[in-house]
Amino acid sequence: MEGFLFTLLVCTLSGSLAVLALMMLEKPLARRYAPGTRYALWLAVLAGFLILWRPLVFRLPLIAAPERLETTAPIQRELPREEMSRRMPEAITIPAEMPVVSQTREEPAAAPWRPALRLTPMDIMLLAYLCGALGVLLYTWLSHARFLKTIRPWLQPVREGPLMDILREKKQEMGIAAPIPLYLCPRVDSPVLVGLKNPRLLLPGSLYSREELLLIYHHELIHYKRKDILVKHLSALALALHWFNPLIWLAARRANYVCEVSCDALVVGQQGLAERAQYSYTILNGLEKARQGTALSTGFTGGKNDMKNRIAAIMQRPGGKRSLLPVLMMGLMLLLSGFTLAETAPGAAPQKGFPREAYIHSPIAASAGLCEISDDYEIPAAVYYNGVKVQVMEIEKSRGGYPESLSDPTQMWGRVNIDMGEGMEISGWVPQICLQYTEDSPETPAQLPTGTLVRDEKLMRDNGLTDAVLGDYPKGTPVTLLGTMKRYHHVLVEGQLGFIPLDSLQADADSQAVVDKGQPEWNMFGDTMPGHYERYLEYQNKMTEIMGLTDDETVNPSLENMAARSQLALDFGYEYMDVINAVPGEEDMARDEAAALGESLVREKYGYQDADVQGVSVSFYYQPGAPEKRYWKVIVHAANGKGNASVEMDQQGNPLTYFQGEAFPPSKEAPPSAEEIARQQEDISYYTEHFYPSYPKEGDMDREQALTLAWQRLGEAAAEGFSRSEYLVHRMTFHHHNRDNLSWWLAAFKLKGQEPGGELFFVAVTSPEGNIISSDASYFLRNKGDAGTQQRAEGLPGEYGQRSLAYIHSPIAASAGLCEIADDYEVPAAVYYNGVRVLVLAEGESLGAYPESLSDPTEMWGQVVIETESAGMEVAGWVPLICLQYVGEDPAPPAALPVGTLAYQAELRKDTGLSEEILGTYPKGASLTLLGTMKDYHHVVAADGQAGFIPLDALQLDPRNSDIVAQGQPEQGVYSSVMPGHFERYREYEEKMAQIMGMTDGESMNPSLENLAARSQLAKEYGYEYADLIYLVPGEGDMAREEVMQLGDKLLRDKYGYTDQDIRGISLRFYHKKGDPDTRYWGVTLYAERGKGNVNVEMDNKGNPLTYHQGKPLPSSGEAPLSAEEIQEQQKHIDYYIDYYYPSYPKEGDMDREQALTLAWQRLGAAAAEGFSRSEYLVQSMTFHRHNRDNLSWWLAAFILKGQEPGGELFFVAVTSPEGNIISSDAAWYREYSLDARKLSLRNQLEEELGRPLALWTAEEKAAFDPQIYSLPGKGDISQEEALEKALDYLKTVYAVTQEDIDGWTPGYSYLKEGHWYIDFLTPESVEDITYPHYTVVLHGTDGYIVNVFDLNTNG
Repeated sequence: MEGFLFTLLVCTLSGSLAVLALMMLEKPLARRYAPGTRYALWLAVLAGFLILWRPLVFRLPLIAAPERLETTAPIQRELPREEMSRRMPEAITIPAEMPVVSQTREEPAAAPWRPALRLTPMDIMLLAYLCGALGVLLYTWLSHARFLKTIRPWLQPVREGPLMDILREKKQEMGIAAPIPLYLCPRVDSPVLVGLKNPRLLLPGSLYSREELLLIYHHELIHYKRKDILVKHLSALALALHWFNPLIWLAARRANYVCEVSCDALVVGQQGLAERAQYSYTILNGLEKARQGTALSTGFTGGKNDMKNRIAAIMQRPGGKRSLLPVLMMGLMLLLSGFTLAETAPGAAPQKGFPREAYIHSPIAASAGLCEISDDYEIPAAVYYNGVKVQVMEIEKSRGGYPESLSDPTQMWGRVNIDMGEGMEISGWVPQICLQYTEDSPETPAQLPTGTLVRDEKLMRDNGLTDAVLGDYPKGTPVTLLGTMKRYHHVLVEGQLGFIPLDSLQADADSQAVVDKGQPEWNMFGDTMPGHYERYLEYQNKMTEIMGLTDDETVNPSLENMAARSQLALDFGYEYMDVINAVPGEEDMARDEAAALGESLVREKYGYQDADVQGVSVSFYYQPGAPEKRYWKVIVHAANGKGNASVEMDQQGNPLTYFQGEAFPPSKEAPPSAEEIARQQEDISYYTEHFYPSYPKEGDMDREQALTLAWQRLGEAAAEGFSRSEYLVHRMTFHHHNRDNLSWWLAAFKLKGQEPGGELFFVAVTSPEGNIISSDASYFLRNKGDAGTQQRAEGLPGEYGQRSLAYIHSPIAASAGLCEIADDYEVPAAVYYNGVRVLVLAEGESLGAYPESLSDPTEMWGQVVIETESAGMEVAGWVPLICLQYVGEDPAPPAALPVGTLAYQAELRKDTGLSEEILGTYPKGASLTLLGTMKDYHHVVAADGQAGFIPLDALQLDPRNSDIVAQGQPEQGVYSSVMPGHFERYREYEEKMAQIMGMTDGESMNPSLENLAARSQLAKEYGYEYADLIYLVPGEGDMAREEVMQLGDKLLRDKYGYTDQDIRGISLRFYHKKGDPDTRYWGVTLYAERGKGNVNVEMDNKGNPLTYHQGKPLPSSGEAPLSAEEIQEQQKHIDYYIDYYYPSYPKEGDMDREQALTLAWQRLGAAAAEGFSRSEYLVQSMTFHRHNRDNLSWWLAAFILKGQEPGGELFFVAVTSPEGNIISSDAAWYREYSLDARKLSLRNQLEEELGRPLALWTAEEKAAFDPQIYSLPGKGDISQEEALEKALDYLKTVYAVTQEDIDGWTPGYSYLKEGHWYIDFLTPESVEDITYPHYTVVLHGTDGYIVNVFDLNTNG
């Protein structure tokens, strides 16, 4: 057997030399010789691997033959017993009486004693080789057998008809007399020839033109004539013999490729360009979904790169000559290659230097992608950040398209292992250019990103394969981030490696930038996480089988099928939908009853008739985590003019919620004539209208047939140079038009790499007729929004209309902040990125501190509306004017908007949480253009032009677009709690929360449990977040509050040794954590004096302690306490009382809130002096404080003027408790904002005399009352009537104000000294208060230019 292994080694090395030689000569050979000759060369190479014999004429020191065994001479060896014992295993002993045996071959003595059977290293090598060879052989042939078994039930013999006639014609033309059976088989996706002894030709369907069939038959019959199936069997045998040699796998692949190229060359021969293009289309159609087939069959198969080269070869004129000389030379080289091979010692040295230690160090990004194979870098299984240490086990050449961004001509990859300790081993392939070997450079290339846990979290042993937990870690625990994958971060926590969910980690700003720059090139991860490859393939295969089992229902698959999909996803730990589909049981309403009841309820509620309904679909499901609550959902799919409507019912059929979608465009009242319909159907616009998507019924054309026709039409439109590999099918949908009784498939094609919103080419294929209508590929979606936007702009009056269109264009950042008012730029409601188009409604001065970073001396703002051409919430707000580029001044967009893809299937929402309305559901990977970002949402535009909102974590961005988003965040890195559109709702929430928070009881350190629970409930109702826990009130089954407080106090004192002198107070909380309402906890906190740290204990609802935590010590007080005089001096100033001492609550004997507030009001009145009116002020806050060191308690009131902007001046009053001493802030500035007593008195007197409030005085009356503010128009200024006319025209155009609105308003006129008309449009409610008119329009006094508009509805 040693001789066999040696011969095999000689054969594989000589064959490898031939492969390398042929690879190096492949391009020169391609220019000189025809594909048929090159195919013969590769066959000679494969034959060389099968012929094991090589002559060994002379030997060079390269490899060594094993020593020959002498069998003719007698064997005589005697070993001393001691030597024998030394060579035996320790477990074997030699009996003392055993004789030493001398043995010869001719005269065997009694059988000698032998130790137990032992395998030599050569035996192990041989056994491993045989296992590998047998495994490869069995896998190849069993796969082929399984393929034949799979297709056997689907075979439909074709004995007569056009398909068979054309085959006979082609066989006769090619001189083939042998019968070749023809079959239709829906289980194959492309034509294929199978069978070694009796070849059969299989077609996936019958929808081929005569020209296509002639090309297909010609191709497959060439395979038949050349016995290519036999060649494939012999190739499989060679692969099995030399399975350990990677070069034979390369040779087999190249032989298969050249086989197809040579076949193509024989098919197209001397044909022209049109015929070659037709043949290319035929191949590409066959390859669209060609997966079925095995190594032992022929078919239209090939990799992406091979196909690109193959099509290029087809489109070239034939060149090169046929010759046997290269084949004979190759055979001679293989035969004589053994001359150069000679003796080696067994066991050649391994490749030097592996395994090797290295760091991840990408030359272009903050991470490197980890892939399952040395390919698919754009969508890796994970990314690992620069600085992660790995073991490089081996290197190899790229198996696919190498990432161009890495610019590495070697295209080598390294297989790496990441040490996991107790955790799951992580391994995969990384481009070698992203590895920094430690022997070359031992220093870490980068610091790994770090962060903290945002909640108590379990550290998992692996990424979802098991439920093994390595440890529990509390919120705030420091974490080092190694890598990121689809649902997990790979982290190091307190020396332990493991996995945590993506949303568990909060990175600091620098680390977050590293993470953002370390995302994959296409900003998405493969569905296959490290370690999941085989498991995910199994899941996909099973899901495909289930999804292929849908019944013949018209709108939806059966409940059983949907339930099987959800169950499979649950079994494998993946997510199929956001609900879990189920099958109703005996206690549930029957499906037919539910469908009938739901349809009846929807018809009754929305008044739908038979003509309004296209179909009904039914689903039965439960929400994740709540399997006991199950629901029916019945959707009535509506015809044009109506919207789809649904009802959700409980499992017994009781209706719970209703929903009606937006109506489809209604049909015309009078149907068009047959001539008009025919004329409409000549234009692609007819087919791209939003008719209700339907599903093909019996007799309709199937998807593949329609797509084949669409591809042909695209090829014709693209004309010369068309390459199908450059295009993608953007979508393929089926439609039905009820009115015209017409069905069609609509295909939308796009160029690969095209930005969202780019040009699409539409092809409509009517069904079942097959008529084709297509769009003009040069126009579609070009500046799609221009027409509607320009129309709005042209309707604006005067010069303002020409300047109203603008782009966001910040001079210092990648975005501009959008604010509710012209202030608070550092914490905006949202940011919108440079290049977003807006409509500017008004310009106005800053209402607060203008952002210094913008360096704009004008400090002007623009009120804008974000431009989108689709349904969705209108987004408006204020942007610094310096961040606007008016289209009239520069029409070119200043920047390309960031683009990305969906990280998972997500719903596009109509607004930012104000309603539950969904505009559409988009699949994972769908392209999106990013307009803006706010607290919880991104504002995006989908590829179909629909604008809406998605959660922040739903968007994946590549590094370039991540940089744009990172550079476009607010100055202080946070957003306002008030998202666009939420202003009034958030004010309502804040007011209610303030009312609740003002209801705290007399506890010493904390509000009551009831009060905290009310806060959490209010936040839940409004969709905001009060705390990271949900506060509750304990029930009968929970430990009593007093017992918990005593127990927690004792546990903490015992654990940390705290005494009474160390403690300021105690607080208590009862809560559950988000998403787990069934597990409730007590939390007890001891607040420590300075020099100690606050401590807490978390217990279950029965009082059993779970976790402890001690905070950092508070800064100690000075060693020498202040003197009484120093303290007294401090207490003369309000600053003493507004310092951040720990807020407390009044105890028994303290002054209550109302007493203190009465004294504070009196002090405010004294400070405001003459003319004080309490109705002009509000109490902004009223809090109770205690200073332990000075043993002093006080109430602190903060007053604000009504109508004052947030952040304005406050007047503070401190009232000590229980003494009632009053200290206040200086009110001098405060009086400046109030009307003095004289002016207020005069105003009241005049209002009585005139019988009108100030808001309705004439311009002349106001000018006489206060000439410091008001004036009258001069010569050349527009009159009051002209100002009113311009203001009304503007409101009608921009704000869509109706005459009915105008009739309900009373105008008020003011001409200010600055030279502007102010026209106030007052409602009955606002007449009494000039501060709040419904609209105020500010016009330039001379030319009537609209300077600003104040709208009470938007607070802007």
